[in-house]
Amino acid sequence: MLGAFPKDGADGRQGGPRPPRELEAYGQTTPWAAPKLASKAEVDQRLLDLVPELGLPKSGQEVVEAIILGEPVRRVRGAGSNVTFRYVSWKMGGETREAESRGLEKVALYSYEYDPFVWGYYDQAWEVPVTYRMPSGHVVRRLHVPDFFLIKTPPSGVLTAGFEEWKRTDALERLSCEKLGLYVKVGSAWLNPTAERWCADRGLSYVVRTELDCPVVRSGNLAFLEQYLRRSDAA
Repeated sequence: MLGAFPKDGADGRQGGPRPPRELEAYGQTTPWAAPKLASKAEVDQRLLDLVPELGLPKSGQEVVEAIILGEPVRRVRGAGSNVTFRYVSWKMGGETREAESRGLEKVALYSYEYDPFVWGYYDQAWEVPVTYRMPSGHVVRRLHVPDFFLIKTPPSGVLTAGFEEWKRTDALERLSCEKLGLYVKVGSAWLNPTAERWCADRGLSYVVRTELDCPVVRSGNLAFLEQYLRRSDAA
């Protein structure tokens, strides 16, 4: 499950394997550690220093560097009671991240902020070309903006970078019928084939997440405890 904390290790240490030592620069020495507040310039430089370690082709490096140094390509648009949620990230140097207030993205924000294996995360960061076919047979080519871009070191220890798109399964089922080939279900997983191919050519990942991946209870607890965690860290 996305963002789940590592289980206790065989050696008895809480939280299982120790995060990579470089993460200590963020104060992330345990899965429950609150992120340290650093400047945006410091965060940008730390992430830029990681880019060569990703082992990407030049085209992929250019995308990652542009995301780190750039701005969102668009803003989150709220509608009706689903307003835009703005979150100030200590992990990201006090920058604001946006999500729909009643969507899965809001839960994901808290997961990314306190996940010790996530180095950095960006919302609405890039336009990825996708292709699909309408039921009429008309082929559509357009630019798609994934919800988030992440740089992370999962428990496997392999540094990765890529996009995550959050959608509820009922929305994916509807879109798979309305826009043929845009979202495809394979087994229990949902895929966006053309987006994945574009990303793979650049050494990046693209993953579709649903409510089944959503750590709602844990993120709710973190949202409740966050004021205490940040106050304790600043003391």
